[in-house]
Amino acid sequence: MIQSLKISNFQSHRDTELNFSPGVNTIIGASDCGKTAIKRALYWLIKNRPSGEAFRSTWGGATSVELFTDDDWNVGRAKDEKRNEYTLGNTNGRGGLKLYKAFGTGVPDGIIDVLNIDETNLQAQFDQPFLISNSPGEVASFFNRIAHLDQIDTSLKYIQSAIRYLDGSIKHDQVNLEEAEIALTEFDYLEKAEIDLEILEQMKQYWNQVGSSISVLSGVIQQYDNVTKELAETAPILTLESAVDGVLDLRKQCKVVYDQHIELSALIGRVEQVEEKIINYKDFIKLEPKVNALESLMSSKILIKGEYDSLLVLMATLKEVTDGIFNLQSTIGVAEDEFAFNMPDTCPLCNTILK
Repeated sequence: MIQSLKISNFQSHRDTELNFSPGVNTIIGASDCGKTAIKRALYWLIKNRPSGEAFRSTWGGATSVELFTDDDWNVGRAKDEKRNEYTLGNTNGRGGLKLYKAFGTGVPDGIIDVLNIDETNLQAQFDQPFLISNSPGEVASFFNRIAHLDQIDTSLKYIQSAIRYLDGSIKHDQVNLEEAEIALTEFDYLEKAEIDLEILEQMKQYWNQVGSSISVLSGVIQQYDNVTKELAETAPILTLESAVDGVLDLRKQCKVVYDQHIELSALIGRVEQVEEKIINYKDFIKLEPKVNALESLMSSKILIKGEYDSLLVLMATLKEVTDGIFNLQSTIGVAEDEFAFNMPDTCPLCNTILK
């Protein structure tokens, strides 16, 4: 049995919570206050209808319907721009929270098994009283279906009921379509109004441009007035323009002469410094011949030093050659002694006397 129902962002219900009593519950209220929307929200949860997005409110956020049963089940249905799903949970922790994706118009089996709600459990305002106004055969057929005595009969009657429901829906939709077409004729003026609106928008845009131009022109006029006022205030000063120009020219000439004076003063200072240095270095100038002689001697010393180094190299080379010759002579003497010791008096090949 349903204990409570929460509805969010579904048609006129922004955030609604309903708590039900045990047994039969009746929803009453003024016309157009959202009674039918409650039934539609419940149908959306248990039947996955209606489809589409028309029932979603414009407040923003996800559209959701959440149902709580007296046996601690919690069944939810949520839809937004990124998700479209069912949730199934139990406050006693049986099975944990399960998530089902909503595809097409079907309802997940797990949700159907937990809810076990069909058309019999819900009645609208003008529906006939449950079973009281039905014929005996209809009542018997209902109880047969509840007891599962005749599955074939139940299936056929379910199909016939579905056909009648579809026929009624078709007729109802046709009536709604005709009414919508009639209502649509009342808005034929909208096309012309749209054209007028576009013209008004263009006129508004042109008016904004004119307003901007007027603002710019007003600023320019204000600036012109300010300049004119300043010119009027400075008119006496303008008569002195030629005199001021003459003074400015004289100032420029004075600056040129002053710059030249600074340059000449600096040049004179440098000349005086050079003259002072010349006086200080007169004694050194007298030593110039001796310095030149010393430079010549230094050059000769450098040449002699180079020749001396070359002679040292040649002497070292000569010593190496002499030592090599001595070593070779010693080697030759040893070889000759060894040859004389080993060589017989007569040649073993030709019998020539060698000694």
